[in-house]
Amino acid sequence: VQVSGEEASQTLPAVQLGGQPVVISLGDINGDGFGDAIVSVRDRVPDGGGFRNFARIAFGNASGGLEANFDFDDDPATSDAPINLELPEPVLFGGSDHRSIISAAGDVDGDSRADLLITGPNETYLVYGAAAFASSLVSLTELIGQGLAVRLPGGFLTGIGDFNGDLRNDIGGA
Repeated sequence: VQVSGEEASQTLPAVQLGGQPVVISLGDINGDGFGDAIVSVRDRVPDGGGFRNFARIAFGNASGGLEANFDFDDDPATSDAPINLELPEPVLFGGSDHRSIISAAGDVDGDSRADLLITGPNETYLVYGAAAFASSLVSLTELIGQGLAVRLPGGFLTGIGDFNGDLRNDIGGA
């Protein structure tokens, strides 16, 4: 992820970023040739009698930055609107037995788009990169229904590169 000196020195409140600022590089998940990243997380957002957890994915652009504004157009020089991905567990405020870990998986399905893993103690999701997502707020259940994610057995998994030589990245765990 490239950030200009002027952008790097900005001070932005968590509210403007949509949550606690973080940077988790994902690779190019939308296939536009520019790196994308998780730029903020919101853990334990009250929702009626429970809580919800989110990660904001921002898409890279030709200037080397990440766009925080909504921009749905076909211009490759600008980036698409960020999306908020609902997570099964908190990222920052979860204990070791109740935490989501987000990581780049590489291109697991061979479509030339980076994929990502959301892993936790009870469930792991492989989210496939896509040229576009249906809305600015997506749940893992919706992505599974659209064929853009799969639920894998529980346990912590990570991307391990092309382990078996088939020219696709693989995932593994211990």
